[in-house]
Amino acid sequence: MAGKIAPSSPELTAFYSARSGWRSRGEEGMRFRKAAALARVAAAAAVLDIGCRDGGLRAFLPQDVRYQGIDIAPEFAAPDILIQDISGGIPFPDGAFDYVFCIDVLEHVPNPFFTLSEFHRVLGPRGVLVLSVPNPYHVKEIIWNVFRIPDRQGHLYSWTRQTMTRLGEMNGFRLEATAGTYLHPPIPMITLLARSGVSSTFAGRGFEFDALAAVVLGGTTFEGGRGGIGGTVAGIFVLFVAFNLVNIVGLNYNVQRVVEGVIIIVASAAYTLLTSRR
Repeated sequence: MAGKIAPSSPELTAFYSARSGWRSRGEEGMRFRKAAALARVAAAAAVLDIGCRDGGLRAFLPQDVRYQGIDIAPEFAAPDILIQDISGGIPFPDGAFDYVFCIDVLEHVPNPFFTLSEFHRVLGPRGVLVLSVPNPYHVKEIIWNVFRIPDRQGHLYSWTRQTMTRLGEMNGFRLEATAGTYLHPPIPMITLLARSGVSSTFAGRGFEFDALAAVVLGGTTFEGGRGGIGGTVAGIFVLFVAFNLVNIVGLNYNVQRVVEGVIIIVASAAYTLLTSRR
């Protein structure tokens, strides 16, 4: 029999601390953009970010918000991030925040019902909760279940849209809007985001290597003067497939970086070999 892990225990902290490195920054960025667009956070608002990791959501919010993050893993300690296990409650007074974000965190919390009641307590009278949970019908989840791939992220629960709506209603929330997260694209659509009014000066940060891999794979050389749009689009498609396979298998972010590096090396070597034979 496995050892018992209780809420608000050092064992629970250690359980999630050991999993703090399992992440996909591309997927995180998509969720943050979508959440920020849905919330329409007002200037100077008080924002609570539950399970914030290193506070990546902050870059997608207005610059003057009063941001407060909470995470259970000590690795993410920072001046505006409180290290706290919320199993026993949220350490802030009633009505302290205008917005609460809980992006793919509730499925990790031992007592979701109590946690939602705490969200309601710390929100003001017109407060907004932005909550996301994994879709049990997503192709990745289906493949994991069919092939019995072990869960590496520490998920404890799963909800359909109907059950998630009911859980919210029972804690005093009313569903206003819903949105989905797509398959992980290798390149961020910054121009499209700018048109939709949810762009950020940080939107492309961290995607430089992805863009480089796509254009090299599409036939563009480091010397310049070669390549084209068609090849780059093809390169993006290949990376799209490769990254989603990595994500479905459940490999972590560092493996994704290795895959990109191998793609660049192989593509560059293949191009050099082909041009030398001409």
